[in-house]
Amino acid sequence: MSLMRYRIVLVCLLIGLTAGLARAQSEQPVEPAKDTQPSANAASDELQQDAEAMMNASDEAAGDKSDADAPPERSMAREIIVRIHQAEEIGYVLLGLSVIGLGFAIERLVHLRRGSICPHGLANRVLDHMAAGDYDQATAACRKQSSTIGRVLQSVIRHRDFTFADLSAIAGDISTRELRQHLQRAYPMAIVATLAPLLGLLGTVIGMIKSFESVALAGSMGDPSIMAGSISFALVTTAMGLIIAAPNLALYHVFRVRTNNLACLLDEQVSEVLSEWQMQRHQEMNAAASKDKD
Repeated sequence: MSLMRYRIVLVCLLIGLTAGLARAQSEQPVEPAKDTQPSANAASDELQQDAEAMMNASDEAAGDKSDADAPPERSMAREIIVRIHQAEEIGYVLLGLSVIGLGFAIERLVHLRRGSICPHGLANRVLDHMAAGDYDQATAACRKQSSTIGRVLQSVIRHRDFTFADLSAIAGDISTRELRQHLQRAYPMAIVATLAPLLGLLGTVIGMIKSFESVALAGSMGDPSIMAGSISFALVTTAMGLIIAAPNLALYHVFRVRTNNLACLLDEQVSEVLSEWQMQRHQEMNAAASKDKD
């Protein structure tokens, strides 16, 4: 009985001790959690900054590598030279044709002018000298301005005693011969405009033949990219032919129309001079006849 009491007392003491310790722990001041949170936030911020710095460094390195790998920009002249080399022999022939066409175009621009065929006022000055009977001054005026109409009028002055039909035939022969020469000097541009696309087409055929031969040699396991060089050759020659042909054909027709317009103007002025000269001769003959009658 006494042992049972001791056990009950011991359990009560343990319960009281445990309750006292719990009360003491609950009464202690609890530190706020906000002191630890800033440190955690700071650590996360530092980690984020480090990650961003690493990403920026990697982007800069990739950009530098892409810039280093990118091919340097080429000027337009350099690009044209490279394309001509790609076209090989046909490209050189087309380049020569373009130089020939350019040379004849410049020659026509310099010589196919109104001043070289029928200058302003020359026909009227010559007609005034002929009306005054001063044929030497009329010839000198024709020689001073070297032109087609000047050479026609010199021939008319030399053969002024011929009939109107003969003078018209002489003037027509000289005018036709010189205007035909002007047309013949523009004709090479038409030849260049005809040959250039044909050579470009030839380059296209040769390039396609080379591309199919490359595929045949490579076999069934070949890379289709081996056709790129031959196809590039075909397209470059075609483009060069068309680029050279188009302006030459246009300039040929421009110069041809210009020659025809100047031919009409020349014919008009020569006919006017001959008509005035013929009328003056008739008046002189009539005056001489009436004087003889008197």
